Amino acid sequence: MEAAIEDQRAKAVYEERIRVLDRRIDRRKRSDRLLIVIKLLVFFGGLFLVSQFFPDRPGRSVALLAFFAVLFVVAAVIHENVLQKIRLFKSLRQVNAREAGALSGLFIEGLDAGAEFFDPPHSYTSDLDIFGERSLFHFLNRAATSVGRRALAVRLQKQLDASKLLDNQAAVKELAGKLDFRQSLQACGLDIDDTGQKTDALRQLTEEKPLLLGKKTSVLWLYGLPLITLTFLVLSFFGIPWPVFLFLVILQVAVNKMTGKKVASLYRATSRHFKILRTYWKILRDIEKEDFESPRLTSLQQELRAGESTASLAIKKLAVLLEWLDARSSALMHSVLNNLLLWDLQCVYRLEKWKRRYAAKAGLWLEVMGEIEVLSSLANLAFNHPDWTFPQIRADGFCFKASSLGHPLIAGDERVANDFSMEGQGSLFIVTGPNMAGKSTFLRTLGVNSVLAFAGAPVCASTMEVSFFQLLTSMKSSDSLDKHLSLFYAELQRLKLVLDSLKNGPPIFFLIDEMLKGTNALDRHKGSVALIKQFLRSMATGIVATHDLDLAYLEKEYPQVKNFHFDSLIKGEALYFDFKLKPGICESFNALILMKKIGIEI
Repeated sequence: MEAAIEDQRAKAVYEERIRVLDRRIDRRKRSDRLLIVIKLLVFFGGLFLVSQFFPDRPGRSVALLAFFAVLFVVAAVIHENVLQKIRLFKSLRQVNAREAGALSGLFIEGLDAGAEFFDPPHSYTSDLDIFGERSLFHFLNRAATSVGRRALAVRLQKQLDASKLLDNQAAVKELAGKLDFRQSLQACGLDIDDTGQKTDALRQLTEEKPLLLGKKTSVLWLYGLPLITLTFLVLSFFGIPWPVFLFLVILQVAVNKMTGKKVASLYRATSRHFKILRTYWKILRDIEKEDFESPRLTSLQQELRAGESTASLAIKKLAVLLEWLDARSSALMHSVLNNLLLWDLQCVYRLEKWKRRYAAKAGLWLEVMGEIEVLSSLANLAFNHPDWTFPQIRADGFCFKASSLGHPLIAGDERVANDFSMEGQGSLFIVTGPNMAGKSTFLRTLGVNSVLAFAGAPVCASTMEVSFFQLLTSMKSSDSLDKHLSLFYAELQRLKLVLDSLKNGPPIFFLIDEMLKGTNALDRHKGSVALIKQFLRSMATGIVATHDLDLAYLEKEYPQVKNFHFDSLIKGEALYFDFKLKPGICESFNALILMKKIGIEI
């Protein structure tokens, strides 16, 4: 009930912002209509006055036209500013509407779910539904750029270093209170198609070898040839033979032909990317202007300095240069500009000058932008769920203690929370229970909250204390036709990953759901017992969920083994589950009842 109340508070904030934005949009729309009328009156009124009152006085006519032209330009600038405000307010309204909907349905339809990052061999991401539709990534992602989405994917695949985790928690807490800043970042990226391939192309731009830079003769004719060509164009109106001008144009055509392949390759890599760079510029500008207090955020902000300039201005310059180069998209205009001014090469030369000055830092700027988007996504989680907690991090030993621990991807009104405590290296819990009672969900609850904890995010619990460990899972192994792997062999490979990790590296925490299910009952039991004994000898720490009740009797032989269970309540032919973790061995099973319910006679 408390969680639902907290969620409703966040929802109320979003709904109030939607109402405020609706009022602002309505006011700007009225201004929009008024400015359209003003521009029409200025345009046609100016023409009418000039034609009626100053037909025989050219000087005054020109002066009056200039006056009305200035009025029109001023009105047009004001009008464009109003239109930009309308677009911004609409984007912010969409952001708030999405968040209000997410508090009801968890996931925002249309947001990138991270399917491209799906990696079955990874030690836990496929088992815990970290990527893909209705995944943890889908739940968390609020990044406006492909750079931010990649950075978030890495954060969920690889835990932070112990030295960075507390600083990241502090940064997330600070950003949770900066709603305007976070929503501005999101609104910037709503209207762009920013894919990872396009960002890679921009990185390639900074790695291209120079075509003109550093070659003095190239620079001389780059400036000299267009200047001479334009000079003879003007002189041709005063009687200078036009074939000289024509020869110079042909010379420019020849130069463009010689360098055409290089320029075309550059254009293909960057075509239309200036729109993405404008978004990057706005995001970087917002980051540079914001007042931060936490060490992590101030450190990231300082990385955006570029001598006397800033990262946002440098990226803005690059956006302008790529927009100039995009004149190639208009065949007629490009033909005129390129064969009179060597337009393509002018753009390339300026791009090379930009690269010489900024390319070494550009990659770092993108990393900073992506990291801020990761922290912003995690802060959005903290704002939406203020009843969740930031875990305490223990420096040594093994510890995983939590109260009211629930699965983040289950809606609050359906989520069942459990208290959990596991301390000491080498502890092993065996969890038994009937089908659908909650064993697998419980393991995923532990795993997903571990991923959140080590990303610097709040976790779905009232309290949580955890030590550093490497998380390993074996839950959803399947056969593979393309690799000719049986289910059993796929499971063995997964379990070997766990065993290999025991030999070196940090302490591990493993979560195994129904081990060796790809073979017969006898082999499964013998193999499971052997595997558990090897875990115990290696002082491995983890949990095994199983239907094999005989495994539970290992508790009598090994003091570090403890039994827990989930059970079901049978009333007549109906099944009820409380999804609560209890100590001891499960004594109720429901397979036969479930079979009868679907029509199988027992």
